[in-house]
Amino acid sequence: MYSLCVKALQEELESVQRDIEKKDEELNRLEQQLHDAEVEKQLAGKKGAAVMKDLQRQLAAERKRAEKLQDHIRDLLNEGTRISTGSFPVYLAYNRNGKFL
Repeated sequence: MYSLCVKALQEELESVQRDIEKKDEELNRLEQQLHDAEVEKQLAGKKGAAVMKDLQRQLAAERKRAEKLQDHIRDLLNEGTRISTGSFPVYLAYNRNGKFL
């Protein structure tokens, strides 16, 4: 009878050990998934920051370009355009709407 109890306890112990191993494997798998998700999140954040920096650089360049174009247009409208007709230069003046005066 004693050997039956010992055998039953050993079987129960083996069953519990198998359950522990399964739980450990599941825990390791979940920890790895969590780690992978964290790394992926960091990479996405870095990529987003790089994209944002590039877009800000492009925006600054476009603003600068637009400002130069606006200055050029303003100069043309304020000073008029010089057209050479033979030996006599002619100046065309424009109003604010871009029409000849």
